[in-house]
Amino acid sequence: MWWIVIILVGSLLAVYAGMARPKSVAPPSLQDIDVPSIEDGKEISDGGGTFWITDIMIPWYGDLDTKPIYNKGGGK
Repeated sequence: MWWIVIILVGSLLAVYAGMARPKSVAPPSLQDIDVPSIEDGKEISDGGGTFWITDIMIPWYGDLDTKPIYNKGGGK
């Protein structure tokens, strides 16, 4: 009976030792994000409803600022 527990613990240790460790990667900066944007002097179509977009033109892509996430705790 004890030999089953020893084999189980040994196999768990072997699996844990063989797991790949995650590499620490720096978060992407604003220069790494490649978004097509509009050019000076080009018209921006303001269509209401559903319509076909013939070219790639993104006048605003969202708030790309990075802010740290703080945990305020779980108190009431």
